[in-house]
Amino acid sequence: SEIRLVSLGIKRDNPDYYAFEVMNEVFAGGFSSRLFSNIRTKQGLAYAVYGSIGSAFDHPGVFRIGMGTKSVTTVEAIQSLDAQIDDLVKTPPTAEELKRAKDAILNSFIFNFDTPEKVLREKMAYEFYHYPLDFLERYRTNIEKVTSEDVARVAQKYVHKQDMPVLVVGNEAEMGAQKLSLLGKVTTIDITIPPGEASEGKCGEGGATVAAAVANNPEGKALAAKFVQALGGKDKIVGIKAVEQKSSSVRTTPQGEITLDSDNFVEYPDHVYSELTTPMGKMTMAASPNASYMAMGGQSGEMPPPAKEEALKSLKRDVIAVAQHADDPKYSFAAAGTKKIGDVDANVLKINADGADATWYLDPKTNLPLRSEFSAVGQAGPVTRTLDFADWKAVDGVLLYMSRTVSENGKVTSQETVKQWVVNPNIDPKLWQIPAAAPAESTEQPK
Repeated sequence: SEIRLVSLGIKRDNPDYYAFEVMNEVFAGGFSSRLFSNIRTKQGLAYAVYGSIGSAFDHPGVFRIGMGTKSVTTVEAIQSLDAQIDDLVKTPPTAEELKRAKDAILNSFIFNFDTPEKVLREKMAYEFYHYPLDFLERYRTNIEKVTSEDVARVAQKYVHKQDMPVLVVGNEAEMGAQKLSLLGKVTTIDITIPPGEASEGKCGEGGATVAAAVANNPEGKALAAKFVQALGGKDKIVGIKAVEQKSSSVRTTPQGEITLDSDNFVEYPDHVYSELTTPMGKMTMAASPNASYMAMGGQSGEMPPPAKEEALKSLKRDVIAVAQHADDPKYSFAAAGTKKIGDVDANVLKINADGADATWYLDPKTNLPLRSEFSAVGQAGPVTRTLDFADWKAVDGVLLYMSRTVSENGKVTSQETVKQWVVNPNIDPKLWQIPAAAPAESTEQPK
């Protein structure tokens, strides 16, 4: 089920704007936010959960809270969201929460204005909407001035759960004994797609076509064979048991652009590990059929099942994994004509990777993928995710991409640059074991 709670936000010239920014970060700004740590990490009710009170220059923004959950936990998830809203209103942020929120805002703020073009665009907006021209310079100072009492005041003033309609899109028959009617009056909206209108779904604003499961055809198998040969040949590909990828990426978030460094390990066919260095600290994630976890700030816990499923599906679509399974009956390949990707008339190859669908667009000259496109779950719910590959280079006799652009529903979310590939590295088996939580700090006062 996809769940949304909505109401109006504020204008950006509201004196409470800066306290709102800090409140949003405490409530739902990152991995350590209340929504993420409580609903996703501790309760395991959601893969994606988010929320913020939006602001615009000339009209109120939208106050939006959302999450995706299993059908059977729909009512429990809504009740959990209600509890988090109540807690936001009743419980002021701790000193630690306040510091973490301010640091995250100010550390990412600079990336909104790290080029003359971005600064000019912002200044033009101030001029157009009749804002003070030093509005940008005021931002940092006013964020630093926000207190825990300020956050508590704006939460009590503007956050009114009873005024927020709740929208649920899901299968009521699968919600189990707990029906939505337990929460109040339910208005049903028919969103049935008429027959004949959904042979190939389109998802999101970008209108990208999501691959449907298809059977093999001879042309598809031929394209898959050419891809394997272009990558380095069957013998080379089969010899890859694991890879390490060190990369740097610039990601677009609601708070602006942030730079992340990552160290990723894949042990084929079904073990994946990622260590991210973020402005908020180091975060690790690991997924395998038998175990999965997430860890940050000395805290660790099991990865929610939807997140684990998404991670393992992504691994099935990995370029090396697809090449290794070109002759696997669990993988199917179907050619589907051509499509213009930039200036290239790319060959379209529809892939079902053991249940994980994707559409690839292969360069007819190199037989390497220019693009991979598939349905996935993003931070705000289901999306069409697009991976654009570039700058392929030989590593131990195998061609691997050195640059990748990630988009969701047609909007770029990440620009990734690979710093190093290592083929068949030595991998510590402990990477796949959930780390022990760090010991709690003593609160005893010194004598």
